Amino acid sequence: MFPCKALVLVTLAIAYAGNSSADIPSRESARDNPERKRGFYTSPPSYSLSTRGKHTAGWMEPWADAPSPPSHTYTATDYAQDPDPPYILIIGPKKRDLANNSRILAPDGVLDTWLRFYPRNLEFYLKRGTGSPKWPCVKAFILRTRGEGGMRQWDTLSGSLHPMLHVVYGGTLENKGDGSIAGFCPPGHGYVDLYIGGDAGAVTGRHIPMEFQIITPDGGLKLEVRRTSKTGVLD
Repeated sequence: MFPCKALVLVTLAIAYAGNSSADIPSRESARDNPERKRGFYTSPPSYSLSTRGKHTAGWMEPWADAPSPPSHTYTATDYAQDPDPPYILIIGPKKRDLANNSRILAPDGVLDTWLRFYPRNLEFYLKRGTGSPKWPCVKAFILRTRGEGGMRQWDTLSGSLHPMLHVVYGGTLENKGDGSIAGFCPPGHGYVDLYIGGDAGAVTGRHIPMEFQIITPDGGLKLEVRRTSKTGVLD
C-alpha cells in the first residue's frame, strides 16, 4: 500500500513541476523568443516594475525600463528657417531741414532725405542664433554709397569728418553733441528714422547702390539699402 501512495505522490509532483515550468519562461527563453525581444531587459530582474503575465519571469513591458529623453533635448530639422532679417528703406525727401554736410544741426535750404531702419531680429543676425536674450545696443551707424562715382558717407562716429547721419526714434533725436549715438538701443519691434542732408537727395535719386552698417559691442552687420515706390515730398 505504501509504495502505491508514494508512486502517486511522485507522479503528482512531476506533473505539477511540468505545468509550472511551462508557465514560467526562463530568462534565456525570454531573450530567444522574438516576440519578447521588444523593450528593455533588466539584470537582475526588476520585480518592482509591471510585468506581463502572472509570473515575474524577468522580462518587462516594452516601456518598463526605457530611458527617458532629457526635457531640454532640441531636435533640428531641415524645415527650420532663420527669422526675417532687419532691413532699411530709402523713403524720399522729407518736410524737414536740419541735416546738412556738417556735424551740426542747421538748415541748408534743402529738404532732408528720409530713410527708415527696421531692426527686427537684429540680435539673431549679430550673434547668429546663440539664443542670448540680451538686446544689442548700438555703437554707431554708417551709411555709404557703393559703386562708381566715388564713395559718400554719413555716420554717427565720434570725431568723424563725414556729414552726420541723424538718428530719430519716437520723435527724439538720438545724436549727442558730437553726432555719436553710443548706447542707443533700437527697438525690437518698430523702426528708427534716419536723415541725411546736403546733396544727398541727388545721390539717392540717381539710384546709386548704398549700404548701411550697424556697429555694436557684439559685432557688426551690413545691409543693402532698399528703395520704396513712394514718390514726392513726404510729411
